[in-house]
Amino acid sequence: MGVAFDEEEDGNIKVTTQVYKPVQTSGNQATRQGPAFVNIETSEKTVFQSIRSIPNNLGRRTQWSHQQILIISEKFARTHNIKEVLDFFIRDHEPRLNSYLLITKDEARTYLETEPHIENTVSQEFKQAIRSSAEISARTVDMTLLKVFLDLRSETENTVIPYFITSGPTDKTVEGVALIQNGKMIDTLTSVETEDLVMLMNEYINGIIEVPCLNNENMMETLEVILAETKIETTPKADSISGHIKTKLDVIIGELNCSDLGDEEAEKLFIETVQDTLKQRLKKTLKKLQEQKVDVLGIGNQVYRKDPRLWKDIKEEWDEHFARTSFDIEVEVRISDSGMFISKPSF
Repeated sequence: MGVAFDEEEDGNIKVTTQVYKPVQTSGNQATRQGPAFVNIETSEKTVFQSIRSIPNNLGRRTQWSHQQILIISEKFARTHNIKEVLDFFIRDHEPRLNSYLLITKDEARTYLETEPHIENTVSQEFKQAIRSSAEISARTVDMTLLKVFLDLRSETENTVIPYFITSGPTDKTVEGVALIQNGKMIDTLTSVETEDLVMLMNEYINGIIEVPCLNNENMMETLEVILAETKIETTPKADSISGHIKTKLDVIIGELNCSDLGDEEAEKLFIETVQDTLKQRLKKTLKKLQEQKVDVLGIGNQVYRKDPRLWKDIKEEWDEHFARTSFDIEVEVRISDSGMFISKPSF
């Protein structure tokens, strides 16, 4: 169901595998006593050897076609190339390429020890948390083993992976993404920054935008994004590279606490405020990516496709070129509904 990777003090790779327990049947009824899963820990120099050691403890060979999630600790991801642990799961015929990946702030094995809230196993729960968060709030990315493999095989060799933290005594929650550069984790983005990143990546499905009131910055108004489209066009030249980013949004008003959109002029001013707020957010997140010199937007891949000869000359120093790339951001917002046809605060 799930597998976690940590680094041992002796340099070995600790592999914790969560296995679903078979249900005992008595007559026509199925019964289960205790948890629906068991965690098996093995430690070897390589992932494959650790996996082959599982039957020593379990008494059965693991069936990797049931795998749903891969968990890597932050410590391991910062000190090792994650390709070391992913190679087996890409190369072998059993593991699912649609398995989800996540990186954890603490030891990865502790996440498999967490009691699930509503699912049978915590592996299933983490998978649903990633999928729901990506689809409903855009607070993380829907990143599968196949997607990570393709990203790390691309010209830029960078990707992003959902990032989990401990949010309570027993709760683990998704909190943004980890930035992966050339196979190693270098930094994280918060959940809010991840919303902006997902929008820049043109993978935004649904989410909420908070906009401060014009006359009171401590009060916020909200918009639900129902349609988002972002296009990035690059202009590669030998001496400089520039990019134009255009984002178009269709939104529904979720909450109005101070704005009255009763007339055309007021609605125009409100839309301009939303566009400016979002533009500044996108600029801030893009600036952070450039400061970290990590191109997870595929800008380098665009340069490669448009001018392979130029890319060959600048590929080795692409991180520096990406950091110096100038971007022009354009945001267009259209209000499609105000909710119950009320264009002013309800109270």
